[in-house]
Amino acid sequence: MSLEQLPETDDGIATGEPTGIAALVLGALACVLLASPFWAEDHNKLLYMLLAFPVGIAALVSGMSVTRRVRRGEATRTGMARAGIVLGTGASLSVAALVCWGLWVLSHLDV
Repeated sequence: MSLEQLPETDDGIATGEPTGIAALVLGALACVLLASPFWAEDHNKLLYMLLAFPVGIAALVSGMSVTRRVRRGEATRTGMARAGIVLGTGASLSVAALVCWGLWVLSHLDV
């Protein structure tokens, strides 16, 4: 799909790739979930934070599918998809690091 073939809005502005937008939204949601212990007021703070891992993985997969489609020539834009990949990967790796650190701390407690 070339730039001329992209669908346009009523304002004449070309719209983005839906999967790239999904990757960006999922990556941003993963970052918000990761920060949930700082703003959530209920008892599910840890659950929200752990949910950042699968949401981040979904952002990564969604963004990678857009980059594959660009390489095949089926899509033209990767900006939002790359942002989703970065946000999703960062959130997922942060959750994994926090879980590993928590397990290490628990294994070194003298109970």
